Amino acid sequence: MKEIVFRAYRPATQQSCTCRPCKERKSNRLYTGQGQSGHYETLTTEEKAKLPFIIDASTVVVVTHGMKLNLDDPVDAANWKWLQRHPYIAIDKDKGIHITDTVFYVENVEKEAEERVSKDKKRTLAKGKVYAASFDELIKVAKSLDHPSPESFTRPMLEDWMVDKCHSMPAAVSDTFNPENSAIVNARIFFNELTRHAILTRHGGIYRMNGEKGTVVGHSDEAVLEFILEEKNGETVKALRAMLIEKKPVPTEPEPKKLEEVSESA
Repeated sequence: MKEIVFRAYRPATQQSCTCRPCKERKSNRLYTGQGQSGHYETLTTEEKAKLPFIIDASTVVVVTHGMKLNLDDPVDAANWKWLQRHPYIAIDKDKGIHITDTVFYVENVEKEAEERVSKDKKRTLAKGKVYAASFDELIKVAKSLDHPSPESFTRPMLEDWMVDKCHSMPAAVSDTFNPENSAIVNARIFFNELTRHAILTRHGGIYRMNGEKGTVVGHSDEAVLEFILEEKNGETVKALRAMLIEKKPVPTEPEPKKLEEVSESA
């Protein structure tokens, strides 16, 4: 016997979902998984008569967290054919999490166990790089990961912050430490500072300099990074750097103590 187990992405809050066969976007036909093409409209009267039961637009399956389908059961097996294409259901957990409509995924115990082991290895590798790095390297990596002021942290404090990042985004932390990624790391630091000081602002999903009607720099974070790294945009990048220098506060040296203050403290 083979079972299909549904899991909710947010089990604590996710209620049951009523699923019905949907029309395919390309064919605009109801996909039910029955017949040669799987479309209800293509079934002839003779084909319908031979089927043990009919699946059509009125068919309903209520999906809940932990619900199981027994594929040895003909009804469950028939429903599984169209449920695989339902927008609420993701066959792959990782892919489904990025799709707005998807609320349930199909459990894959072996794959999820392998992913946990892989993530543990990546976290261990990333933590090793954190502890082996110099303090200056930690500051640079933290800046690229959008820490607003890593210079104000002690090394133990910054290590703790970085270890948290190793748990949530181990691959990104490891990649940031690699010397061959230094150009993209510097571009990321520059980009973070530009957005933090509102030199680059997002309007309608588009990053612009000089306000809502200003120059378009990119439609996404990745596009902005590419823009910064492209040589042909050198003059614009130079202008952005000048704007950043004007925005950033100039560090001042503490005034020397007066002679009287020195004598009193002595």
